[in-house]
Amino acid sequence: MIGTGVFGALGYQVAALPSGFVIVLLWVVGGLLAFCGAVNYAELSAAMPRSGGEYALLSEL
Repeated sequence: MIGTGVFGALGYQVAALPSGFVIVLLWVVGGLLAFCGAVNYAELSAAMPRSGGEYALLSEL
């Protein structure tokens, strides 16, 4: 359902952008931000190996 929402609503959101390059640039920037978040969670999980997932990490921080 998330993929359907992204591809279905994207046309309305980017209709005012001037070119396709800007759209690709936004996707790349979003991908880099998501990658940085994943790396941060990986580092936290390696530093504090406990069960409980996100709750254990955030309660400790």
